[in-house]
Amino acid sequence: MIENNIRLVDVLTVLQKDLFDVTYHNRRRKLRFNISWQDEIVIHNKKVKMVRDFKEMYLNKDKFLEQAILSIGTNNKKRLNLQDVVFQFIEIDTHKWLFIGAYRVINLDGDGFNELKKEHFKYANAIKLKELEQFSGRLVVDFINKPQQF
Repeated sequence: MIENNIRLVDVLTVLQKDLFDVTYHNRRRKLRFNISWQDEIVIHNKKVKMVRDFKEMYLNKDKFLEQAILSIGTNNKKRLNLQDVVFQFIEIDTHKWLFIGAYRVINLDGDGFNELKKEHFKYANAIKLKELEQFSGRLVVDFINKPQQF
């Protein structure tokens, strides 16, 4: 029986030899596993929890998804820098992560707007790598994401 599964280690091995060493030799590879989250907002003087579900955003082609996955965090603890090529995954089931693309960070000047909280946030402007589009939406990784252990 032929196994049809794609293993992440195989993808990264090919990239290390063929893509990164030649094309992106000054870039660092980063995997980002994006977990859905809750925003707390105030409506009519009541706090309401609103869920940001990455799987739903992906399926609905939500324009906010790319800004959210490329958010850079706070000034004290930035998640991205200018040397990054970021492999983006979203949680689609317990410990199952869908690869949705790899992005080369161009700058950290993106100004996003969270319409639920009515506030601005910074994100990385990035170019999605065409070389990896064949895996986008098809590669699923089984990974237990423990906080602080990326």
